[in-house]
Amino acid sequence: MSSGILSFMIRTRDFVLFLIAVKLAVIITGLQFFSVWFTEHVPLHLTLVDSEPATYSAAVVNADDGTGTRLEAMKARLQEYFANEDTGLVAAAEETSLPEGETATSTDEEPEPDEPVAAVLTCSGVVPFGGAWDPQRIEITDAGAMRLITEVPSSPDGTPVTRITLPKYPLAGSDTCLASDVIGIGLDGSLIRNSEYALYGVFGEATHIGYALDGYPIYGQTSNLATDSCGAVSIDGAYRYYLSVERPGVIGCFRGTPAAIN
Repeated sequence: MSSGILSFMIRTRDFVLFLIAVKLAVIITGLQFFSVWFTEHVPLHLTLVDSEPATYSAAVVNADDGTGTRLEAMKARLQEYFANEDTGLVAAAEETSLPEGETATSTDEEPEPDEPVAAVLTCSGVVPFGGAWDPQRIEITDAGAMRLITEVPSSPDGTPVTRITLPKYPLAGSDTCLASDVIGIGLDGSLIRNSEYALYGVFGEATHIGYALDGYPIYGQTSNLATDSCGAVSIDGAYRYYLSVERPGVIGCFRGTPAAIN
């Protein structure tokens, strides 16, 4: 019986090997057929390109955004431009020279003249005020027909000193030149210097700034009132100075007699 089983196993092994051989033959035959079909129906196009090997370069990028370098280059170009400006103008003139007998005519419009600037009447040899002055110790008081600018003492046993005496009702006269840079006293006790008109330009025409040394009040900047040569105007019979954008000074001159500073 064992010999029968052995014979059956040998036949089974041979059958399996046969199947494997058949399968391999089928696969090989299929591959050969596909190869022939692919070659006949799918043409292969090859193009040979004769090119040189590519070359690459590396650049080091600076962390700076280049603003400083561009600024330096711009400065250098500006310097070069201004250095050669005269040369460029001469060359342009030579290139655009007219034939003999012809004259050039300009089509540019004439520039409009600047706005008139009101003059400031200053005396010859203006003397700047160089005396001591402490606005914190200045008081402005009325005494009858006079307005007193008094310096209070620094100690309790001291005596007040009248520094300026102004008329409360000044009389207008002829234009008087400015002999000093100080032309008035502010309501805060500070000295008003004529050259510091820009400091007071922030105040409007309704703001009372102080008093001129001739006693007339000084008001802020006006753009509507037509002032006279001294920079003042009479409103309801009251004569007063006004700052103006057209005048390079707080006032243009004194209309009354200026008081001295003691």
